[in-house]
Amino acid sequence: MGIGRRWLAVGHLGNVPRRESSWPEDAAEEEQRRLLWSIFEIVRLGLRERGLITTSGMLNVLARHYANGAAPPFNFAVVDEAQDASIAQIRFLAAIGSGEPNGLYFAGDLGQRIFQQPFSWKAAGVDVRGRSATLKINYRTSHQIRSQADRLLDPQIADVDGMSKNAKGQSLFSMGRSPRSRFARPLRRKLGQLALGCTA
Repeated sequence: MGIGRRWLAVGHLGNVPRRESSWPEDAAEEEQRRLLWSIFEIVRLGLRERGLITTSGMLNVLARHYANGAAPPFNFAVVDEAQDASIAQIRFLAAIGSGEPNGLYFAGDLGQRIFQQPFSWKAAGVDVRGRSATLKINYRTSHQIRSQADRLLDPQIADVDGMSKNAKGQSLFSMGRSPRSRFARPLRRKLGQLALGCTA
């Protein structure tokens, strides 16, 4: 599913250079890459023939439209959960925010980036290096949950542009119950345990 999700995101982008990836090069991945690109070529051709466009394709068209001098609909944009932004979304935001020196404001957490594969914001038109700040106080996550999460996270999280975050450099103020870990193989048993946990 990981490979499929990766290439589903890229396949939506239209004419994207195929070397825009930071994934390791090996024979197995290269073979999968060629197979998936051949599938996406068929899908993209079918979309064009039916006069359809994906959301990412629409954002790329709009990014070119505003980058070529059209007046953007907004002077400023505030983006929350920015770690989940896609390449097409960042390109679009870069295009509409280029007219103001501080036209874009991003709030995000690299530690919460789960589904979005890393890519270079700078290459997409947004350079936050030297213009960002890291908040050190966490008022929401409890000590108990954070200590459990720290077992899964790398101590240092970085993006493609070199922006990094120390996963253990936060001050936590709330206390709560310790999370419980349970393992169950059959899907029915997993759902049953999840239901019990929700009603406990």
